[in-house]
Formats: sequence, structure tokens, C-alpha cells
Amino acid sequence: MRCGLRHHFLCTQRPRAYFNLIQLSTSKMPDKNSLERIVSRFKTTEICPALERWGHLTQDDINEVKTAGTKQQMILEVCDRCVEREVDEEATAELDIMYVHLHSKTKTWSVYELIDPKEEKPISVNPAVIQWKLDKKLGQHFDAVVCTKVLDKAVWIRLSLGHGVMGRGSQIRFTNDVVYIVHYPRTSFFIATPIKASFKNRVTETIVSILGYFSSKEMQLKGHCLSSLADIALNKNSQGGKNLPGDHTNPLTSSRRQKRKEKDEELGEGVTREDDPKRQRRMGVLENTFGPYVQPTLEKIEFKLETQFRGFGLTREQSRSGNVSRLERFFPVLERAYNRKDGPEVFRCHVKFEGKSVLEGLRNLGDRGLASVPLPKHLTCVPSRAKNYFILGDKARHPRPQRSPAPP
Repeated sequence: MRCGLRHHFLCTQRPRAYFNLIQLSTSKMPDKNSLERIVSRFKTTEICPALERWGHLTQDDINEVKTAGTKQQMILEVCDRCVEREVDEEATAELDIMYVHLHSKTKTWSVYELIDPKEEKPISVNPAVIQWKLDKKLGQHFDAVVCTKVLDKAVWIRLSLGHGVMGRGSQIRFTNDVVYIVHYPRTSFFIATPIKASFKNRVTETIVSILGYFSSKEMQLKGHCLSSLADIALNKNSQGGKNLPGDHTNPLTSSRRQKRKEKDEELGEGVTREDDPKRQRRMGVLENTFGPYVQPTLEKIEFKLETQFRGFGLTREQSRSGNVSRLERFFPVLERAYNRKDGPEVFRCHVKFEGKSVLEGLRNLGDRGLASVPLPKHLTCVPSRAKNYFILGDKARHPRPQRSPAPP
């Protein structure tokens, strides 16, 4: 009986003791190495302006940093000044948010759509309240360090999520995973960097509940340009690339869309374009499809094709008559795929477009005559669908209802 009670006591008390060990391991003072690592990521010309916006060092401290000399000496001077001013871990996280905001294109961002609001009117977003609620709710499950800051009309959230991992013997080592989340008030989406699978469900559920919704859905929309992702998510279900109304200003970031510059090619005297009517028609189609403004920046668009195989396209006689005799060796394989008893085999294909700005690149292909216009709908509907990963498949065909025989 004693053994049973002792075993029950150990099993019930171990998680709580394990949690207390995690909580006690967190120090309010930042590690000097982590502070040095954050400051070193800034460019030399960015350090002093960032410290002025940060507001945790005096002007005399910043002047000392300016006259320190090399970048490494500036970093060491910043760390020493922060130790003197007793800068805490939350302030260090705030400086990290400022760096990620300045260099947001170094991260990969995913868009999450908020579904089913709790109230009809959107709730007011208070960064201090969000930080307190996140710290309270996530602290029950992880060693969480939460920091929030308002930058460019958006609430930036930095989550440092730690958990204990059993190492060799009885030692417990702690690992930290940093997640950055951006939410624009009065919008039904938030944007986040990749979240580890062991934290993802708990973090998203907590964020959704705090923002006043019941659930969320990860949209198939990813990229490096934060403003473009917010632009596309805000104007979902709009018409093609002309996805901003009025003056084409993004109300979230107050950034104005750049109008596309027309390139006028200088022709020599007496030189005329023979294809000018076709070119003007092509430009008109592209203008109607994409609009006069530069497209949002997406570095990747993927298409996954899952459709039934529909045959060869060429008969054996046609293949022998042309320069396609090499296809004959594939005929037995194709015949088996097409003439299966349970129907044609599914044909799978993965196509990926990559570049600095894929949408603008696709438009330029049509502009230069390298692609026929109008472009296929699945290439022009990316902004309106608010996704850059598509699965193309066969439409479900329902059998036609049979007509009832006419009465005699």
C-alpha cells in the first residue's frame, strides 16, 4: 500500500516540480551573450539610430557608443552600458523586435485567418493587455518570455518559448524557440514566423482567443515581404491584381503602391513597328488584368497537379511520321496507366515559380511576348485567392439525372 501511495505521489508531483525548475531557470536580467548577439545583427550605421528609438540608454551613453571605434567595440560598449543601466530581458526582446521590423525580409512569414469572431464589433487591441494575457496563459505550459511593441500601426509580439529537454544522465538542458507575430488592429488575420510543432497549437489557440475569435486557419500564403502579405490578405476576394481601391494606398502600413513606369523604346528615324497593333492589344489585356501598379511581392508560387491521365495525344502512326519516335518506348507504360480497370491513373506534377517578384515576372513575360495573353486564370488569381500554393485537380463530375419517361 505504501509503495502504491509513493508511486502516485511521484507521478503527480513530477510535472509540477519540473515546471518550477523551468520557471526558476528564467532570469529577468538578460544574458550578455544574447544581448551582444542581438546588437551585432544591426549594421554599423543602424546601431545608434536604433538605440535612440529604443529609449533605454541616455544620450550620453549613445554618444559614447558613437565614439567607440569599430563595430565590435561599439557592441561591447552597448553591452556594458546596458549592464550599468540594468536593462532587463523584456527591453532586450524589444530591441530584437526593432531589428526584425527593420529587416523583416530575412524571415519567412505565414498568414493565419481569424474565423468566427466572439463579438460583432472588433475588440480594441491593447499591447499591454495582450502581453499580460499571453504571459499568463502560455506560462502555464511553457517557459515563455513575452514582449509586445507597436510599430507602423501593427502590434508586434515576440515569444521566446523554452522547455526542458532531458540530456545525458539526469541533466536538463533548456532550448528556446523565438516566434514573431504581427497583427494589424481591426483585421481578421495575423502573420507569424514558423512555429515549432510542439508549440503551434497552444500558441495559435491563445492568440486567437486573445484577439476575440474562436478559431483560425493557416492560409496557404507565405513569403518574405511582410507588407505584400498584409496587402494580399486584406484585399482577399478582390479582382485580380487590381486589389486596392481608391488611391491605391495600403491603409495598414500607409505605404503607397508604386505605379509601373512605362518604358519607351527609342526607335531610329524611319523605323516603325510591324507588330505595334499586336503589342498595343497585348498591353491592353495586361493592363486590364494586372492594373497600372506594381504587383505585390511574392517570391514563390507553387502548383501541384493531381488529375487523371487522359491519353497520349499522338497515335503510333503520327509518332512514326514525325520526329517523335522516341515516345514509342513509353507507350506500354502509358497504356497501362490509361487502361486500368479502376479508371485512369492519377497524373501528378509539381510546378514551382521562384524569383524576386513572381507576379511581376509573369506580367513581364506577357509584356515581352514570351507568354501568350491573356495568361491562364490560375496565374492571375493569386492576389484574389490570397494564396501562393495551389492544388489543381479534376472537377467532381456528378451523373446527370435521368429523365422520367413521359406518361402515356
